[in-house]
Amino acid sequence: MDNTPKQPTVNSVANGRGPRGRFGPSNKFGRGNPGCRKMKELRERLLKKAKSKDFDAVLKRLTHEAENGQSWAIKLYLEYHVGPPLAIDVAERLQTLENLIEQRNQR
Repeated sequence: MDNTPKQPTVNSVANGRGPRGRFGPSNKFGRGNPGCRKMKELRERLLKKAKSKDFDAVLKRLTHEAENGQSWAIKLYLEYHVGPPLAIDVAERLQTLENLIEQRNQR
């Protein structure tokens, strides 16, 4: 009697899933997100072509635009240097605004 574990087989005729319900090799829907695959390829191409001096020039331009008051540049600059606002910051600001509204309504 053979006690070695057997490899699970895929029922590709029925639904393309293995015996444990996972996608099997013959299931065309189990290959991942094609959009993510495309983005990965584009990022790899960008990283291969990007040069340090090009990156420095982009950063210099972004900094220049932010210093000249371009709101989109200021937002981008701060998001990457400081990070997006934390949820707790939003909650505190919301509470402050609600308190101000209450105070104004009581007058």
